[in-house]
Formats: sequence, C-alpha cells, structure tokens
Amino acid sequence: MDSDMVEVPGQNSGEGPVSQYQAFLKGVIEGLGDPRVSSVLLDGLFDEVSRFITDGFFEAFNEAALKLETPFAGFPDEVTGAPDPVDAAITFVRASLGEHQQTLALAVLIGVTDFVVANRDRVIDLMRSAGDGPCEDRAGRLARAASAITAARESGARIASAESMSDAETIVEEVRASLEEVRDELGAQILDDAIVWGARIRSAASDGSDQARDTPPEPDDRPALTPGGRRSDVEQMLVDSWLLEMDLLLDQAALVDKPVSGLEVVSEEQREYILDALVAVQEAFTIRQDPAILLKFGQLRLAKGDVGEARAAAEKVIEMVGDEESELHAAAVELHGAVAEASPLTRRDRRCFIATAAMADPDAPEVDALRDFRDDVLAKSAAGRLAIRFYYLASPPFAAFIERHPHVARAVREWFIIPVAAFVGSRDA
Repeated sequence: MDSDMVEVPGQNSGEGPVSQYQAFLKGVIEGLGDPRVSSVLLDGLFDEVSRFITDGFFEAFNEAALKLETPFAGFPDEVTGAPDPVDAAITFVRASLGEHQQTLALAVLIGVTDFVVANRDRVIDLMRSAGDGPCEDRAGRLARAASAITAARESGARIASAESMSDAETIVEEVRASLEEVRDELGAQILDDAIVWGARIRSAASDGSDQARDTPPEPDDRPALTPGGRRSDVEQMLVDSWLLEMDLLLDQAALVDKPVSGLEVVSEEQREYILDALVAVQEAFTIRQDPAILLKFGQLRLAKGDVGEARAAAEKVIEMVGDEESELHAAAVELHGAVAEASPLTRRDRRCFIATAAMADPDAPEVDALRDFRDDVLAKSAAGRLAIRFYYLASPPFAAFIERHPHVARAVREWFIIPVAAFVGSRDA
C-alpha cells in the first residue's frame, strides 16, 4: 500500500484507503466544538466537505498564515502542480514547514467552517433527522436559565444567616451544582446559536485589515455577537453565574473571619474559599475580558497573598480604564496602593530586628529613624530592596544573640545604632 494512504473505513464514498489529506480532515472535523456537527459531516457529507476544501485550500492557507502572523512565501510548483495538490501540501508542510503546522490546521478548519455556513440548512436537517437538532425554544431555555440564576442568588442570600458552617457548606454546594447545570444549558445554547445563526470568524484580508467572514448583516432583533463569538445574552448569563459563585464563596469565607475586602491578605482559615473564588472569577474573565472582572481577580490575588499577581492586575486595569475619574480606575489605584502596603519590601511594618534588640524598645526614636530610612529611601530602588531582603533573611539570628548578651547590645547601640540613626536622621533635617 502507498505510504501516503491510510485506512479510515466509512469516511469516504468507498471503503478502503484514504489520503493523508482525508485523514487530516477527519481529525479536524472530529475536533469541532459541536459533536453533532462532526457526526453529520463525517457520516453523510464527508466527500462533499473534502471537495469543498480542496477547491479553496490554498486561499485558506494564505488567509490562515496572515491570521497567525506567520510569514509564508508560498508553496513550490511541485506542490501546486501535483496530481493531488492538497495532499502534496500537507506532506510538504510536515516535512519542510514545521512552523506552519498550526497554519495547516487553521486552513482546513476555515474550509470546514465555510462549508457549514454555506450548507447550514442541510446540516441542521441532518442533525434533526438524527434526533439531535438545535433547541427550537431558545427563549424558553434562556428564561429557565435566568430563573435558575435568580433562584441560586436567593438561596445564596441564606449563607449569611446560616446557623453553622456545615449548613453554609450545604447551601453553597447545592447552589454551585445548580449553577453548573445552568452553564451546561448555556453551553448547549452556544452550540445551537453557532449552527443556527453562525458565529463570526474574523480573518486578515489581503490588505491587512480585518474582515468578517460571516455576512450579510444580521437582523436587528438577533442578540449581538461578542468578541468571544457568543451571543450577548448567553454570555451575560454565563458571566453572572461565575460571579455569583464567587460571591457565594466570599460570603462563606466571611463566616470564619471578617469579610474579604480585597485590600488585605486574608487569614489562613479563609484561604480555601479564596482559592475556589479565584477559580470562579478566572472563568468569568476567560469568557469576558472586562476590567471590572480583572479588578476583582486582582483583589482576590491580594487576599490570597499573591502581591505580584495583584499588582499586575491593578496596573492592567489602570491601563484599560482611561477615565481617571471613574470609580473603576479609582478602585484599581486603591488596589495598587494596598499591594504596596502588603508587600514585605514596601509596607511600613515595625520589623527592624537589630535596632529593636539593641535599643530594647521598638518605639525608640533611633528605631523610627532607621525604619523611615528603610521605607523612604531603600525601598525606592532595586538595590535598596535587595538590601532589605538580605537584612530580613540575615538579621533575626544576630538580633536574638544581642538580646541574650546585654554587653553586646550596649556596644551595638552606642557604636552603631545611635550614630547611624543620627546620620540618616540628619538627611531629613
């Protein structure tokens, strides 16, 4: 048998070997997000899909290369002039264009998508014939999902008045389970919307601009498509469901300690709830890259103690929100300030181990002078912050030694702490 032929029974008009291209196409179709569409294309329309993609393959490959911003000089004549040019192109990419493996997959996916768009009614009819067609009552399904979210929110309100943590946990688990069912229904609706109405697929035009492949313009009464390719009403409910789950977990955390402000690190007992809440808010942000959601992510990162992640989130929100007078911008600035206070390299804490041990008084003027020098001078430079970090690592053992030996404490106090404090204090005079 030809080495370029493989056995994939039942996926073409006759049993037996198929080309590399057909095997590759089969893999792409099997990987589609909607298994119902995959089944229809493989069982009844595979040969048509194959011919459709063959006719527009090289155009789709160029389009995919532009979309992925991967330079492509074109296929050689021995590929484009081969008896089976698509099969030859796949062989060439695999052998000589490793950087275009993703381009190849996207080109075939573009062709599959175009075929489904061009034959949408036939695909839907075949799905319905198989008993697995799109839901015909979209409004009813979304109304039920909205009602379930409302009920979940009302149930969650009972957490604050729960008589025990066990009762609160029961409420949270029940509500989370109901929200997961809602998300399953909304996920199914996303698939139905994509096949019934189409999803926008954007690609780079030959002039480098963006163009929509899904035309003509949609009816005014159809929910808008979001940048994520979902209908706006479905996406909003998905986001709401994840943010509601986050709120439930924060309410639960408040039962074991004070409410989570998002501006300070929580207690150890609250960490497990913060971890689960972070998962929920990350899911919401994956669905919609909204600065308000990113701000909440940053606040929870700070609550967990991840000051670096929290700082990055705050800075990104400040960048995304141009209006400095907006509440969101102000909240991001507040978070950034809270991160600085929480950071062991910038906060105004009372740790000054050696000076405190030598002076035997954490509130001694000399100790305050050294703290001010640390916070106002050293913490503002990379070298200074490195010095602070080294000091915190190395000084506790020496401070403990000083505390055990009064004569050493006296010497350090008189010959080091007092002169140095006087010197750094004079800088501010």
